[in-house]
Amino acid sequence: MPKTRARSPEKKAEKFQEIIEEGRKLFLKLGSEGFSMRAIAKKTGMQQGNLYNYVQSKRELWFAVIQEDFQQFTERMKQVTESHQGTSIKLLGKIAEYYFDFAVEDTERYKMMFLTPAPPSSSIGPIESHYQPESFEIIFKVVQTAVERKELVDIEPLNFTLFLWGIVHGNVSILQPEYIFPQQYAQKLNYQKDYQSFFIKQIKGILNYYSTKSENMN
Repeated sequence: MPKTRARSPEKKAEKFQEIIEEGRKLFLKLGSEGFSMRAIAKKTGMQQGNLYNYVQSKRELWFAVIQEDFQQFTERMKQVTESHQGTSIKLLGKIAEYYFDFAVEDTERYKMMFLTPAPPSSSIGPIESHYQPESFEIIFKVVQTAVERKELVDIEPLNFTLFLWGIVHGNVSILQPEYIFPQQYAQKLNYQKDYQSFFIKQIKGILNYYSTKSENMN
């Protein structure tokens, strides 16, 4: 029997990218429990045994997909922070606005990252073990800088970062009302731009409140 020619590194990278793209489609269409690794192998024209050379389990596939999605999310967030001139308080407002824009403009990635749960597994694979999203750390560092500059006082940075993240994430999820609300409410909530403008105004108001409080204490 003739030997199968080994793929070049470039071809392996292309195939891995194809696996990620097809995996994202199946996760979004069928959910974490709605398909098998066999289905991924079929979609990508592979033998199931060969698929395991790329991802060891469906959970590993999930981490491969969101690792790529968070990388895109984080790179754009870095652009926001690196181009900013002004106070850290205003930068936090820009980050909140960016989060909303990302959810509206890149809905499929947002749904994958924040609304699709990871499949269960009895073991941790190499992709999961090395997975370290940076986005939360970026926001935490901005909050830390605000505290160091006394733009925020009497604030514990980690708690405030969690508070902001929770407010923003919870409100952004309203942009996908079918995941959260009964149908009669979901239909009424289908007005993204109106709610986005309202929320950004509120989050900036919260940040200004803490900033003003700091100024009054100095």
